[in-house]
Amino acid sequence: MKKELSLREFLLDDYNLIKQEINNSKAIMQWAGQKYKYPLSWEQMNMQMQERDEEGKKKNWLFTAIEESSKAAIGHGQISIRDKGKKIASIGSVLVFQKYRGLGYSATLMNSLMSYGFSELGMNELRLGVFDFNLPAIKCYTNVGFTQSSFESKAIEIDGEKWDLIKMNKLKHEYSCPI
Repeated sequence: MKKELSLREFLLDDYNLIKQEINNSKAIMQWAGQKYKYPLSWEQMNMQMQERDEEGKKKNWLFTAIEESSKAAIGHGQISIRDKGKKIASIGSVLVFQKYRGLGYSATLMNSLMSYGFSELGMNELRLGVFDFNLPAIKCYTNVGFTQSSFESKAIEIDGEKWDLIKMNKLKHEYSCPI
């Protein structure tokens, strides 16, 4: 059965849900890269929401994924403009809350984010980064059509560990909206 999700603007109450899931420095790095620092705070996320480009236009869209039948918040995702002229954005901080994992929501969440990026924001390319040990995320991103564009060995060091980063992308002309 296809999972029905909608995206809504991120709210303060949603922060508390994320904070429960992202509760150590490794978890925050895996979830958001270097975008946020541990411990996660509402102020950090609010700064992302308020960030503007040189023309005063919004740069980041933070979303909460809502399961349609129950209206439950099941996850989070973010889209950030990287190059307005070339119409390139990144998808990041993707999270399906623990109790909803393994139920088919990840692909639907990614498709919702891609639809917003390509259709609503008019982007030509969407990019993302994922650490090479995050096999479920890599499988999801590949299944929704992202392809590897580069690999950075030892891109990040955290708590004495060096993590390799896979960069992936999806072009608008390769996209057909399944939702």
